[in-house]
Amino acid sequence: MFTKKTIALIAGCCLSAGVLAERPWPEREFICEVVTESGAQGVVFMQTFSKEHAAKDVLGFPAQTVVGTFDKTAEVEECIEPSEGEVFTDPNFRAWLETLEM
Repeated sequence: MFTKKTIALIAGCCLSAGVLAERPWPEREFICEVVTESGAQGVVFMQTFSKEHAAKDVLGFPAQTVVGTFDKTAEVEECIEPSEGEVFTDPNFRAWLETLEM
């Protein structure tokens, strides 16, 4: 049979799983134009709750750079939400982004 400790552990796991299951998952997708630690221009795709979260949370994320490497994000130039019809203000960055396979 189960001991009281085992029953308590199982009950705790079940309760915590229920709490975690109810946590909302962000449904909005953003694309951020960034500058990496090496100074290269790059892009990061992110799923989060708001544009403000994206701009803050993207720091330190690996970015794909325009020279074809990956490097940590050091600075954010601009984040957009494509599903809302937003586009980057930099036409050269937009043109490069269109060449990426997504």
